[in-house]
Amino acid sequence: MYTEAALRKLGLEVRPLERADRDALDAFFAGLSDRSRRLRFMSPKPRLSARELDRLVDVDHLHHEALVAVRPDSGAFVGVARYVDGELAVTVTDCWQRLGIGVALARMVVVRACESSLRRLTATTLWENYASRALLARLGFRARGHMGAMIELQLDLPGERCACGQLATGARAA
Repeated sequence: MYTEAALRKLGLEVRPLERADRDALDAFFAGLSDRSRRLRFMSPKPRLSARELDRLVDVDHLHHEALVAVRPDSGAFVGVARYVDGELAVTVTDCWQRLGIGVALARMVVVRACESSLRRLTATTLWENYASRALLARLGFRARGHMGAMIELQLDLPGERCACGQLATGARAA
């Protein structure tokens, strides 16, 4: 249901983010609504600075992983999921939301984290971001604490490779 195959049925390709994707990532961010940018960054964020863009595309695929869902016809990004030092973030452009893209991308990034021997992922979101909280709950994240309008969640990752594969098919982590 929420897999790479499901994204292909939507006409999307999934691939790792690369340094050469800087302009595409900038265009993706610019195409988000003010609300989507605020929910992603937990504060108003009208644009990404050059430094932020550089940092976001500087992916080592171990401590920082990022996958993108791309429209092959235009090369436009539809969604991005990443972890940086164990912190998960997922963003899907407004007109493609609620189709399972975020869940599928997040699930694939969680598997990559597991395969990179990370033992835990965390995520911080606003209480009002029901879609994000539902996505994280679907992946097995559990509330760990809150501060004001933000809630922090955590997912302990299984150590075994076979358990990592179960995450890809929808099974929850222990």
